[in-house]
Amino acid sequence: MSALTYPLVALLALPWPTSSRADEPDVGDLKTRLSSPVYDTRRSVVTELLHVGEKRPLKKEEIDLLLPHLQSDADWRIKVRITLVLTYAADRGWVLQPLIMALQDRDDKSSGGGNVPYAACWALARLGDSRGLQPMEDWLRFLESHPKAYGEYLHDDLTKGTKLRIGELKSKLEKEGSKSVEPTATRSAAGGG
Repeated sequence: MSALTYPLVALLALPWPTSSRADEPDVGDLKTRLSSPVYDTRRSVVTELLHVGEKRPLKKEEIDLLLPHLQSDADWRIKVRITLVLTYAADRGWVLQPLIMALQDRDDKSSGGGNVPYAACWALARLGDSRGLQPMEDWLRFLESHPKAYGEYLHDDLTKGTKLRIGELKSKLEKEGSKSVEPTATRSAAGGG
């Protein structure tokens, strides 16, 4: 299994515990738990919002809880998980720019060796909005012009995966015959793709 695939597959394969809470989470409680220094506590909040998103589109207040952590969480794994959950937003306009910003993270540590921008690339392809295409192509140009970034094996996987995601988005845009299309199949965002 490739280096890129392993971290993302490992994150997706981790148990996504079923929440015993109602479909309407307590936003105050989520905010408090998301501020915890403990990784598992923050992960549980993101997972809970994932489960809510599987049942219904996420509300603005729920998305707003995650966005600061997409930029500043100390653990890149939280950032990757957040990119996956953001595809459940009720309005893609709330998440498009934050995902584009995450795609621009070039720091090896904060980006998890390129995993955060790649996950943002995946999410942008999933959203199916043409405004994500140019930033995705910029990410690919960065990878192609920096062949030693993120190590040889991970770099190769990031490059190949990014090309696939760009092709996926272009195909969606062509299929819809529009510059900006509605998100499709976002309900299975955590299941792969």
